[in-house]
Amino acid sequence: MSWPYSKSNLVLECIRRSEIMEEGTLAEAFAALDRLSVSQQAYGLGLKYLEEGNYFLAGQQFALVIPESMHYPEAQRLLQQAEADFIDYYLSTAKGALDDGDFKQAINYLAEAIDLKPLDVFLVRLEEYEERWTAHGLSALADTKERFANHLISLEQAEEVLWALEADGLFDAAFIQRELIYLGRLKASHEAFSAGNARFEEGDYLGAIEQYALVIEDDVDFGLAQERIIQALQAFRDSYLLKARAAVEEHDFSSAVLILEEALSLRSDPVLQQELENTWALWEEYESEQVDIALDTFNQRLKTYAETLKTIELLQSQGILGPDYYGHVFGILGELYASQQAFELGEESFAAGRYLEAIHQYDLVSETDFYYGDALEKSALAKSEFTKLVSAEVRTAVASNEYASALAIVDDALEQLPLAELYQLRHIVVEEEASYFVERKLQQAMDAFEPQGNYLAAKEIILAGLDRFPDNDLLQEALAFYQQFEPVLLSELKPIVTTGGKFERDTKNAIRDNTGRLYPAGSYLRGSFDRKEWVLSTTYILRGAFTDFTGTIAVSQDTRSKRQPATVRIFGDGILLFEQKGIRRGFIPVRFHLDLTDVQQLTIEYERSNEDQPAILIADAFLAKNYHGYPTQLNYSALYYPPAPIPEESGDEREFVDAVLSEADSAFTPNGNFAAAVNIILDGLQKYSKNRRLLDAKTYYESFRPVLLFHVPDFYCEGGFRVEEYDNLVDNKGVVHRAREYARLQINYRDIIAAYYLGAKYTDFYGTITFDNRYRDSDAYAYVRIMGDGQTLLMEDGHPDRFRHGDFHLDITGVEVLVIEAGYDKIYSGLPGPILVKPHLVRSYTGFPYQGRK
Repeated sequence: MSWPYSKSNLVLECIRRSEIMEEGTLAEAFAALDRLSVSQQAYGLGLKYLEEGNYFLAGQQFALVIPESMHYPEAQRLLQQAEADFIDYYLSTAKGALDDGDFKQAINYLAEAIDLKPLDVFLVRLEEYEERWTAHGLSALADTKERFANHLISLEQAEEVLWALEADGLFDAAFIQRELIYLGRLKASHEAFSAGNARFEEGDYLGAIEQYALVIEDDVDFGLAQERIIQALQAFRDSYLLKARAAVEEHDFSSAVLILEEALSLRSDPVLQQELENTWALWEEYESEQVDIALDTFNQRLKTYAETLKTIELLQSQGILGPDYYGHVFGILGELYASQQAFELGEESFAAGRYLEAIHQYDLVSETDFYYGDALEKSALAKSEFTKLVSAEVRTAVASNEYASALAIVDDALEQLPLAELYQLRHIVVEEEASYFVERKLQQAMDAFEPQGNYLAAKEIILAGLDRFPDNDLLQEALAFYQQFEPVLLSELKPIVTTGGKFERDTKNAIRDNTGRLYPAGSYLRGSFDRKEWVLSTTYILRGAFTDFTGTIAVSQDTRSKRQPATVRIFGDGILLFEQKGIRRGFIPVRFHLDLTDVQQLTIEYERSNEDQPAILIADAFLAKNYHGYPTQLNYSALYYPPAPIPEESGDEREFVDAVLSEADSAFTPNGNFAAAVNIILDGLQKYSKNRRLLDAKTYYESFRPVLLFHVPDFYCEGGFRVEEYDNLVDNKGVVHRAREYARLQINYRDIIAAYYLGAKYTDFYGTITFDNRYRDSDAYAYVRIMGDGQTLLMEDGHPDRFRHGDFHLDITGVEVLVIEAGYDKIYSGLPGPILVKPHLVRSYTGFPYQGRK
């Protein structure tokens, strides 16, 4: 049992005074006793509040009972009971208010309970009630809006409900204001639908569409408004389509277009737009048909050009097809007009027999012309008649072997009218001409060939024929026949055996002989002995293929002064046909012409007696088969190396060159004034620098210009001339001679000899002989001799001081070899030979003596 607090306190005081307990322990006992007293009081209050139904305060008091109290277990039970009763009280009270529809009071009860004790159960129930209250408000709001939308209440009634919801705290004023704005729009939608119906009934379809379009989707009449829009739009279209199509039926396309454009100006509509485009297309099609009818009527010659033009111009003024279209139409009209004119002219020309003109006119008839088929038939008939006329003229020309005229007639006709029949006619003429031409060429070739066997002339005639008829068999056979008579260069044949050295053929370099004559590359053989060999021989197999062997034996210029002689022999089948001895310096080339008829083997042999012999050339050596047998009269070298053809000259060039040559000849002819002639030619070359005739004339006139002997290659020499390039000379007579105008005779030992091959080309040789002034004190005895072909032309000897002072002028007309000799009566070392001043060779046009400037 538990004692009352006062009694317990008295017991503790007696104990303290008897000093049975210590002071500290006693204090603790008093404190514990105080706590128990408070706990007992709380328990008592808890029972009181519980009986009064104040479950919240009862719970608070029961919670103050301490575990040391004997009432603690009961207090804990009662505490739980008080909490349960607290919860039950507020939940049931709130539910009761909710059942009465008083959401606000129910929520307030729960809020009060949470303020006292924020239990989860209250929080959950409060959240639930608040959601149900909000749902109730939204439902009321939606119901009000739906009733207004269905015209069940007025706007004023709806507003009253909404503001009541705001008063209950369900929605704030801003939200209610927005909802009222929505209701205002819905009211406007109702009014628009009513207005749309009114205008639809009045036939104002666009106005109705405009009002129906204002009906909003939330409006119960929205679906019906959309249907009415479609109906109004169709009615609008139909009203304009009926009017436009009625205008089209009357071909009043302009009015139809205006009607549709008016409708589209009121409202953009794809159906009406397509109708407008279709109307434009129909208008263009109708207009085009009318133009085609006008053109077709004109084409059939049912209306004149002027009438048709007027019709088309009227269509253009009323139509819509642009200037490009009508430009094309007028072009067609003009083409048809020109075609009609051409057909009429063709008829007139055909009737008059002017077939070419008729064909030309018929060809101008257009394919679109109504009479185009007639024009083709008439053109074919005219071509047939024209061909007959040409054929008649050609037959007349061919009958007279005038094939050139016949071809000219056909070609002229073909140029005017390239018909297949005319080409066939030309082919026939060409074939006949070919037969006649070939026969004539064959005869001309034989006429040129037979007298001397001139294969080249015949070949050129045949080749000219082949240029025209390259595939003609007769001409090909004739060419093969004449080609067998072409000469063959010996240097091109391959010998079967060569002994004692070799015969060299240079195919790249030309060579000169001791006379200065130039032989083309590949046209010569040069013999070369092996060391210690005295006979050089080479043999060719001919098999009787040739009748003639022609050529030249000459000395190479680079060995022209060799003194030791050599011999050349030519054998045919072992028989000596030709022998030339004494081939050494001063040897003049020798031509040979041998009979090789039936010769099977040809042998050429060189023989020498000393190793210092000159190099021997066999040049221009040709093997040939002559048609008439040996000997031929042909110059094979000239035929084998023909001069370059003279290029053709234009008419102006030919006339100019003829005048220049005539003027040059006039200046030259009286006295051989080559300088004046050359200057005239040079002036002409300023205009035509490559004219062959002017260049040849220049070469000709230049051949009369005096030539300084120092510039002429020697034939052979011992000693020679040394031309002074820089120093002037004072001779023993005190005369001054300029450098390059004189030369010293270089004497080896006692004598000098210098020979020149002139080939009878010149008429005059002039110059001066003198001595160096160092001879004044010399007792040397000197001589100078000038000879022409072995004949003495000038001889001077004696002491230099007693020489006649020097000028000489000799006649060398016809002289082939000119020789200058000089020397002393004894050997004098250190003394130069005589001096030759300005020695010139001249070919005088008027003959010796030359009278021109020296």
